[in-house]
Amino acid sequence: MKICSGYLILGILLLQFSNTSEAIAEGRMYIPKAEPTIKYQLCRLRKVDRDETGTACRYKPQKGGEDIVVTTEDPRTVCQREYTCKIR
Repeated sequence: MKICSGYLILGILLLQFSNTSEAIAEGRMYIPKAEPTIKYQLCRLRKVDRDETGTACRYKPQKGGEDIVVTTEDPRTVCQREYTCKIR
């Protein structure tokens, strides 16, 4: 009987101490920064340059700007006529 009453008193004391303690830390929420939206435009094939080492496909962006060059190491590569590229 002494063992059971000892566990009962110990349990009541632990509950009492756990209920009266207050948190000292302050909680904060993490809010991620908004990622910039990536805009795309249509790029059309302008010129194909081939040599022994590879192929260079030059594309002209629809909204103007510098040509975009896509290169490969295979001289037999066929360039696609148009694709959607990022606006710079």
